[in-house]
Amino acid sequence: MRTKELTVNLNRFAGSGLRQYEALAVDGRKTLSEINRAVRSIEDNPQQFLFGKKQQIPEYSSSSR
Repeated sequence: MRTKELTVNLNRFAGSGLRQYEALAVDGRKTLSEINRAVRSIEDNPQQFLFGKKQQIPEYSSSSR
């Protein structure tokens, strides 16, 4: 009796449950990657945490003609 219940639950997990777990793992990796990127960015420029990111202004060099 208990074996049948375990088999049913195992089959259920092996089907949709496993796919849901894989999707959760992928989302978790993406989230950790984004957090890691944000932390590195703040480490590189801690002022941006208080004042926001400064927009990059392109530098142009004048050419003599």
